[in-house]
Amino acid sequence: MENKIANFPEEVKQKMLERQVEQGNKADITVFEKNEIALKKEDGFDWENTPEGEEFWDNVIIYEYFDLFFKKYPKIESDPMNWPDGFFTERVMLVADYIDTWQKRVVFAKKNGKFLAWTDAKTLEEANDITLTNSWKLAKIQEEKPVVKTKEEEIKYFINDFIDKANKEFDLKLNKLK
Repeated sequence: MENKIANFPEEVKQKMLERQVEQGNKADITVFEKNEIALKKEDGFDWENTPEGEEFWDNVIIYEYFDLFFKKYPKIESDPMNWPDGFFTERVMLVADYIDTWQKRVVFAKKNGKFLAWTDAKTLEEANDITLTNSWKLAKIQEEKPVVKTKEEEIKYFINDFIDKANKEFDLKLNKLK
């Protein structure tokens, strides 16, 4: 039997499984391996009843236009720290099994390609009292915003953030507020 989605990126397969479950079917990749265009009544999902719509899935699944998929769902580097398997440390990160379901957790290791995190611990302090763990397929560094104390600091932060983005977007050299 030919696997119809063997060359599909993992992110596309994951999103197909999410849509399959959203429409009341169980997550089963073999449905799409046998028939990449399986409808809901065939244990797949109906393209027109998704947030992306029929035209999107037509381009992604039939024409394998994966660039369109990654324009809508940018590729996430699954290992931003480039940790080798067996590496142990503790760091607050965002973790997920699917691209758009990120949760804040204290990650302490990478093993067998998965990230291990203390169950429900969102800070290093909370992690001290927890012994239960979960594993996650994806992890990324959480961009921390500074704690703002006054209205003036808040305004300065947002202006400087805007200047940073404008400098990058339009290749400018605007100075930040001091």
